[in-house]
Amino acid sequence: MTRRDYSTTDATSGSGAETPTRRQFLAAAGVAGITGFAGCGGGGNGNGGGGGGSTGTIDVIVQSPGWDGQQVTESINSKFDAEINIERVTTPDVVPGLLSESTGTPSTDAGAPSTDTGKKQYDVVMAHNYQGPGLIENDLLAPVNEGAVPNYSNTFGRLQEITESQFGDGDAFYGVPIAFDWLGYAYDSRKIPEHESSWSTLFSDTVGDVDLTEQIVFEDTPYPVVTAAALNLGLDSVFEGAEATISDSQKEEISSLLTDKSGLVSHYANNNLSYLGDDFLIHQVTRAEMTDAWLRPEGENIWGHINDWMSWAVPKEGAPTTIDTMVVPASSENKELAWQVVNEFLNPENVVPAVNLQNAPPSANPEVGEQLKEIDGDGGDVLPVSDTSVLDRLVPVKQTANPTTWEELYYAPQY
Repeated sequence: MTRRDYSTTDATSGSGAETPTRRQFLAAAGVAGITGFAGCGGGGNGNGGGGGGSTGTIDVIVQSPGWDGQQVTESINSKFDAEINIERVTTPDVVPGLLSESTGTPSTDAGAPSTDTGKKQYDVVMAHNYQGPGLIENDLLAPVNEGAVPNYSNTFGRLQEITESQFGDGDAFYGVPIAFDWLGYAYDSRKIPEHESSWSTLFSDTVGDVDLTEQIVFEDTPYPVVTAAALNLGLDSVFEGAEATISDSQKEEISSLLTDKSGLVSHYANNNLSYLGDDFLIHQVTRAEMTDAWLRPEGENIWGHINDWMSWAVPKEGAPTTIDTMVVPASSENKELAWQVVNEFLNPENVVPAVNLQNAPPSANPEVGEQLKEIDGDGGDVLPVSDTSVLDRLVPVKQTANPTTWEELYYAPQY
């Protein structure tokens, strides 16, 4: 089988050179960060609501596509006398700086305020769940005004539990979940037989009679790869603290597994589903990437050949999960109005168009999913959380206490 050079090939052309070695591939692609999949792609929750009569301007920063779209902006603005400005950033590292009172170039340390000056004041900022503890520790957040965000009570209970833990200090909580995304794996069901959804599949020599040598693609950053290995080994204690922590003995177990099974790996990449079934059979991937592939029309760009034979599994051991979480900076001068704006990001009237058009991850509000089911086309089938049992398998992504260990574990089997 000829393997494409995933680091350089124009995927729309259908041509490509031989795939580089894992060493060459990683040197070309680099590592995006310890967390890997940083966030979601949209979503929201709640059942109605309504803005107040306050005037002025509320400046909002989002990270996921769709939330800064014209439909969302116009719909939310129609609920307020105030002007609601929505902007988007694409790098989670900038969030702490946007929340601090003075900023220019934000710090890359979660929760660490910048020392630069000349910053625009934001009133609502989208953070990710793993950033919560650092932001709270540095006193950057205002507590949630539940009276101004009645739609919060409509969100999935499991997401409330995670949010109030990672964005809570025991006395109050400081964030509201909007959408969530989780990690599992895609596989070619024409060749891979039915099997129990488990991370062990990615560390097995065979599935049924199918040889998995060089047939598995892992995400291209340490956190997803090491987390899958740890969960497969039953090392749940890694994820029980405020940070994800690997002990020396656990490091040995994970290292042995990743090294022993390195021959199963085709390469490490983010979102190569267009080649699933041709060049490999299993791909560790997020729900957002899977949804995007499912909803691409036949014949459109690189996803043209993907059909319903592409199946999706949520491992029984747990699915690493990121949550788009709305917060209000402690420095905001418009806190009550800001929380009212957050409430509108949870309103299906504003959310459904954004989620449907952007093929976004599921909303934190099940009512959004129910309304999506009424929309004609495939989007109504795959965008909602049709199997709510997945909520019990969510393992919240956390900052790592010893990032060097995660990087060593990730790179060691590849050299």
